[in-house]
Order: sequence, then C-alpha cells, then structure tokens
Amino acid sequence: AQARAIPNQSPAAQVGQTISFGELEFQRGNDQRADELLAQAERQLAAVPDLGKSTSARLYLNRGEVAAKLEHDADAEKYLRQALLASAAAADPELKARALAGLGMTAFYAGDIDAAQRWYDQALAERIRISGEFHPEASETLNALGSIAYMRGDWRTAERYFLRSLAVGRKVLGPAHTSVAVTMNNIGRLRLERREFAGAVEILEEALALFQAKRSEVHDEAIFTLSNLGLAELGMGHSRQAEALMTQALKAAIADQQRLHGPILTDLADLECRTGRYRAGLT
Repeated sequence: AQARAIPNQSPAAQVGQTISFGELEFQRGNDQRADELLAQAERQLAAVPDLGKSTSARLYLNRGEVAAKLEHDADAEKYLRQALLASAAAADPELKARALAGLGMTAFYAGDIDAAQRWYDQALAERIRISGEFHPEASETLNALGSIAYMRGDWRTAERYFLRSLAVGRKVLGPAHTSVAVTMNNIGRLRLERREFAGAVEILEEALALFQAKRSEVHDEAIFTLSNLGLAELGMGHSRQAEALMTQALKAAIADQQRLHGPILTDLADLECRTGRYRAGLT
C-alpha cells in the first residue's frame, strides 16, 4: 500500500504493484477486493502493452483464480486459457503449471470431472518436471486428484492421492499448516464414508485443532471439518457432541454464504428426527 502511494512512478511499476496487492488480498481471503484490484491492473496493462508475456500471464492467472473462487466459471476459464497461452509464449514453466492447475480447478467447480482430471494430470506432470513432488502446489494438485477420485467413488485411489499430499504438505509446509489440515479433513471424510467413525474422529479433531490454532474466526475449509466431525460423532452415537459441532458449522456456513449451508441443515434435521424431535427436524 505504501509503495502504491508513491507518486510519479513508471506505468510498469504501477502494474506490478497492483497485481501484487491483488494477490495479497486474495491470499487474505478478500476475494472481491482482489478482483477489483486485478481489474484495475488489467486496465493499467492495456496502456503498457510492451511489458512482456510473463506479466500478462501472471495477471491473467490471478484473474482466473479469483474468478474461479467467486464461481464466475466462464470468466475463470477465459482468463486461465489466456494465462496458459501467455506462459507458453514467455517460456515460463511456473506460470504454466499454475494455469493448468487453475483450469483443473475451474472444470472441477463447473462439475466437469473428466476435464478436471485431464488438466490436473497435466499440472502434476509439469510441477514434478519443474521442481519434483515436494512442492506446495504438488500437494494441492494431489489433493485435487484425490477429490476427483472420491467423487468417482474410487476411494482407494482417493486415499493414495490424499496420503501423498499429506506427506508432501507435512515436509514442505510443516505439520501445523492449514493446507495439511485440509488434507487431513479429506482423509477423515474417506474414513467417514467407510464407517470407520473412531478413526475419522481422531484425524478430524486434529485437523480442526490446526484450523482453530491459526485463525480466530472459522476458516472457510474448517466448516467442512466441523460438519464431517459432527457426522463422525453421530456415527459413534454421540448425538450431543454431533449437534454442537453441526450447529457451529451451520452458523459459520450462513455467515460465509458457504455451499454447505443446505447439506448441514439436512444433517441437523436427520439428527433431530433420530432424537425424537420430529417437528424441529421437519422445520
């Protein structure tokens, strides 16, 4: 912010600073503000067309990733394809790997699992070619491939991907990182699906503790962990603990306008009906 306030800078410096500020806001979870800043950077870039393909690729990549998070699927795909072309022209393998992963994420969010698989497979191959498997983005891509296998009902393959991701995350990011907690949540969900409730509770409680240690508010991904832990506790017959966890998850989902709002309501209704509170469940 201080850098951007310095007067009489070159247009090239202004573009770079605006992109960096947008990236930072995105990492902080301020998605709408990030989108506004990156749109401003795109206007600035149009006035300085000779900055090079790497800058263009970086801008389009960030615009695509933010659009995907905002669920603007068509915009996300458009920007990420532009980023892929620009990264190829700039011979920038790092940006290429991120663009491939971004296209996988966009296809996944749009429900095109086959396309997501193809993009993520390419992203993982490119990432391993550049830096080997022990890289944070390799962990993210392995996690995504595990999620795709999970959605296909191939739990054995999903578990292999999640365990690879967990090993990478712990080594590269450290055992207390929130990305490690995300992977642990995914493993907990697999155990939940297999009705291994005690094992699910164990790893989900550890994941939730990692989330809660990092932020005072409920992390977006922690809503999934709270919900899964509630279901696991219900599977163990602990209805009181389950209800407290699901209620906490519901409040966070409503506050965050998160897509788990409906599923959590359904799970709470099921719990209320199981415990004889039929009118509350129907409501």
